[in-house]
Amino acid sequence: MDDAYATSFKPVDSRGLVDYSPEATDKLYDFVEDNDDQDRHPDQKRFFQGGLVPPQSTALGGFQVRSDGVPDPAVFPGYDENGDFISDFNQNSNGDRENFFPDYEEPFLRHHSDRPEFLFGIDLNNNGWAERFENDDLPDYPYKKDHWGYNAYASVEVNPEIRLSAGYLRQDMRQVDRKNHTAYGLFTFERDWPGRGRVRVFDMLKKAADTADARIRGRWADERAAHRRA
Repeated sequence: MDDAYATSFKPVDSRGLVDYSPEATDKLYDFVEDNDDQDRHPDQKRFFQGGLVPPQSTALGGFQVRSDGVPDPAVFPGYDENGDFISDFNQNSNGDRENFFPDYEEPFLRHHSDRPEFLFGIDLNNNGWAERFENDDLPDYPYKKDHWGYNAYASVEVNPEIRLSAGYLRQDMRQVDRKNHTAYGLFTFERDWPGRGRVRVFDMLKKAADTADARIRGRWADERAAHRRA
């Protein structure tokens, strides 16, 4: 996908004018939205969008469409495995009283929540964050722009409990002369003992030559900064 590829445009207002200023991102119309947690609320702020986002207090009831738009107030890709529409790392937050601290930093609750960096996941862009948990500011294209190359891998099942995988990722960013060449191996062990429990072991080795810049948003840092400004 070419670096200049785009699926957003700036609409014309009732006066026939277009705001071309770089900071007027809220006036864009997106044919492909940024919705990393795959819920009904697009992540970014856009005019006349976000009408399904609940008001600040659930006691008010109903929904309202604001002309300035409402971004998704809680983006947590991969963090809602129990399906309650509340982040698994912030279970004591709700519309009536929003919490800006994750459970793993609070007394008592921390015993039921591990820090995200302790959760295993594939991280082939080498930014220290598993891909399925990443939150960025980019449209959800099937492939990232200006990323040319391939990812080849193979796996073998040693026995019903053990699987070995190996692969090689080669990505080149031609527009900015950057690259990500990563060789990796993955070990997986999984076994159930009926009546006793379940053991899952993952380990991954990588050799990377990576100059690409895979930036993501820091969820808790962003929310605390906004809370302080308010």
